[in-house]
Amino acid sequence: PEVDVANGIGVIQALQNCKSVKPVVLISYTALGNRMNCVKDLARTLVSIIQDIENHIRTFSYVFIKVPEDQKEFMSGYMETAYNSIKNEGDEGFKAILADIVKKTRNGVTVPNLLKDSPHILLEELSNIRDFIQEPGDVFKPFASKSSKGAVQIQVQKHKENIWLAYQNGDYSVAKIKVDELTDLNNGENAKSMFNERIASPHLSKNDVLAYQK
Repeated sequence: PEVDVANGIGVIQALQNCKSVKPVVLISYTALGNRMNCVKDLARTLVSIIQDIENHIRTFSYVFIKVPEDQKEFMSGYMETAYNSIKNEGDEGFKAILADIVKKTRNGVTVPNLLKDSPHILLEELSNIRDFIQEPGDVFKPFASKSSKGAVQIQVQKHKENIWLAYQNGDYSVAKIKVDELTDLNNGENAKSMFNERIASPHLSKNDVLAYQK
């Protein structure tokens, strides 16, 4: 989870600082999984990263890797099967990604041989400046997977329990350190709310609480 969260913040910050971005989605045949779950998960991640993804879908390109020769002609059909399995869902961005994959693979898929093919050919295909996301700082947003969000929430709860225990034991310096850590971890507001609601102690004056709130 730590790596996932770090990537969700660090990579997105790097993209936000670019002048323009060309989204190239790599889809590995060996990782497709049952019912194209890999592609579906990938689509959900893209939706969580890019705001109003339907407005930027035309900039996307899809490159397939590790596809056996006898499977290349079936890749578009596999993608269409994945789309048909979710087309009644309510998430329009999610459906837009899968529909775009189907559309752009209908006349063939891009399957380079990463060991033998010249990279220049693929780069030329992908380098049309009209197919880049402009002003990426306004488009990309930080993200974390559901499992990572759960891990962060567990850590937040542990911090809250440690803070309360520290105040019960009179360890105010430890409590302050933990509150500061919780503020960083939990975006501030929940930490301060918990502080105000639960840290009621005769050893703390009202001015102490007000000073921390500032």
